[in-house]
Amino acid sequence: MNRYPGVDSKRLRPALVRACWMVAAWCLLGMRVSAQPVGIVDDPCPAPVAPSPALREQIVALLVEPHAITPAELERFNKSPELAKLNEADRRRAAQDWPNLCRFRAADARVVAGSTRPRVVFMGDSITENWALADPGFFDGKIVNRGISGQTSPQMLVRFRADVVALRPRIVHILAGTNDVAGNTGPYIPFGYM
Repeated sequence: MNRYPGVDSKRLRPALVRACWMVAAWCLLGMRVSAQPVGIVDDPCPAPVAPSPALREQIVALLVEPHAITPAELERFNKSPELAKLNEADRRRAAQDWPNLCRFRAADARVVAGSTRPRVVFMGDSITENWALADPGFFDGKIVNRGISGQTSPQMLVRFRADVVALRPRIVHILAGTNDVAGNTGPYIPFGYM
């Protein structure tokens, strides 16, 4: 019995086999001709750009230490040339790595290669990321921080396998949703994205 009425499966099958062989041959020839890496490469991640110790201290003082932020403090922070440079690097990175899979790639590889797995992995957004700034000693290797500022639930979902499952923790702490409501990766409606 023909699964697809109106389609002659006896003629379709050889045509599909020929098409598959043509695509395979084209791929093999293309791989021989190209001198530059194409597609997935060994290390697609650019070198990370990290804030200087001075900017890190400023971030902790402004955003982590409890106090009322004055408009002058916020304006001075926003006009920082180093912050502008970091934001531009982040914008370029986001154009190539939307879920930010590269952010913890090297750190994840070190954890996987190590002899002990973490007990807890914290997955989240800027709130989680800033916990590491507030108390770096808390994240001692047995407790690992995988928070990324501005992340939404879909972005965390994409990187969950690499940043959590591959590390094989006993416990996962997830803080997500704030940036979904803020619409960081697009308009949000109560039951999902538009």
